[in-house]
Amino acid sequence: LSSLAGLEQLASVTGSVVISSNAALTSLTGLTGLTTINKIPLDGTLGHLNIDNNPILGSVFGLANLTSVGGNLQVTSNGIGNLNGLGQVAAIGGNVVVQYNNSLTNMSSFIGAINTVGGDVNFYGNTSLSECSVSAFVASLSAYTGTTTNQYNVACTTPNACSGAVCM
Repeated sequence: LSSLAGLEQLASVTGSVVISSNAALTSLTGLTGLTTINKIPLDGTLGHLNIDNNPILGSVFGLANLTSVGGNLQVTSNGIGNLNGLGQVAAIGGNVVVQYNNSLTNMSSFIGAINTVGGDVNFYGNTSLSECSVSAFVASLSAYTGTTTNQYNVACTTPNACSGAVCM
């Protein structure tokens, strides 16, 4: 799959959105109309957003109108450099899992946008992302009681020497 063109009118999904293993996908532009991902009412299955193993996916800007994810948000093994396309998401009902995105360096619009995470926050093995960015994200959450994993991201030269999302 190289394009999500034709999905622009999709506004809400009941269930999960899985974008996985697309070697030629560079953009999520076709999802610009998507605003919510909801749980399935009959069985209570949470609606997840999984963006996994899309090696040349450069950004998630196509999701700029997404405001809520009923279940987990998982972003794993993609070519993205930032999470700025997710800056309108205010609530995630499940876990936030961001791992093995080796080009990920920036999540500034993600920090302060999301108010609520209903599960855990796991940032793991993002070899270009500062541990301070993760700490700033967790500190910005107004409703969060889960467990945080912040491992194998870029460590500060001086341990725990963060000023906001930047190492000192």
